[in-house]
Amino acid sequence: QGLCDLLFARMSTRTTSLRAKGHDLDHLNPCLTQEGVLVGLARLTRLEHLDLSQCSLIHTPTLDALQTLNRLTTLHLSECHRLTSVRCLAQVTSLQTLCIDYCTQLRDVSSLGSLTSLTSLGLRHCPLAKFEDLCLRKCLRLRFIDLSCNFNLGSVADLLPRGTALEAVLLDSCIGLDADDVSCALRHACRLRQLDVAWCRHIPADIPATVRSLRASVAEFASLGHLLELRSYKVDSCIRSIGDRLSSLPLATLGHLELHRCDNMLEF
Repeated sequence: QGLCDLLFARMSTRTTSLRAKGHDLDHLNPCLTQEGVLVGLARLTRLEHLDLSQCSLIHTPTLDALQTLNRLTTLHLSECHRLTSVRCLAQVTSLQTLCIDYCTQLRDVSSLGSLTSLTSLGLRHCPLAKFEDLCLRKCLRLRFIDLSCNFNLGSVADLLPRGTALEAVLLDSCIGLDADDVSCALRHACRLRQLDVAWCRHIPADIPATVRSLRASVAEFASLGHLLELRSYKVDSCIRSIGDRLSSLPLATLGHLELHRCDNMLEF
């Protein structure tokens, strides 16, 4: 605890940004304690940006100290594998960017729906998360969300906000989703610019016409002639004949095209 006091005493109470990723803190163990680190951070009341990614010192009870950081707008907790709940973050209503990717023991995410100031949310590969308890309907400012690699995600229709702010939705490898569910979730996303549905079982037929960047796998390849603003298109596995379908692409505006694992290039 003495070392914690010394470290944080040297930090100015005017500090607004702190990056203390796992390898920066963990090598000080056992001199630093979980409680000491979080209590020390709580003293930095003007903190706006905090990165604690990959830190083994971070676990659910010690996050309670962050509730005093009422100016915090950006928080990174990726790869904090001891984290099981983020319920305490419900009090940090100033958060605009939250990244908790690859938190493999995270289960309770229900409180994230109360963070109405969120504009960016990363929940990539959280295999134990109970997404059925998460509802972001009130997060009308949300522009970016990454839910990729969550095989346990069964629906996004009741999860995503129905506002018009959404600009990027990443659902790569969410094999539990069906086309109708995704279509319903994106029905009001009139500003959507980026959509990733690679390795999902089905691609929604009615992709918003505003999409400029699209990633999919050939199994879900559909006509894209209505995407007149499409600038980038990536297909991860061209194992079927798709030459005739490529003709529907808006080639006049398309600037980037990737076709991987093409078995028959003659059709192009």
